[in-house]
Amino acid sequence: GPDGEPMAHLRPAADVPVSVVDLTDDPAALADRCGREAVRPFRLDRDLPVRVILFRVRADRHALLLALHHIATDATSPRGSVRGR
Repeated sequence: GPDGEPMAHLRPAADVPVSVVDLTDDPAALADRCGREAVRPFRLDRDLPVRVILFRVRADRHALLLALHHIATDATSPRGSVRGR
């Protein structure tokens, strides 16, 4: 902020790109791809501190990866993974 204190810069959700990766030819690759994306470093000089990837495993089955840099969340928000069926 103007007094030198840190402040949040919120952006509309529409600004967050969602990548779509088709794994229908190799659905077993999902765990590996998620693991690699989860540890891929953020380039904060050019990227947002959030990464969203939708993996298509089958025509009727998808997995969503949400990777957050620690500056994009707080200590009480997402804890662990969220799973849906």
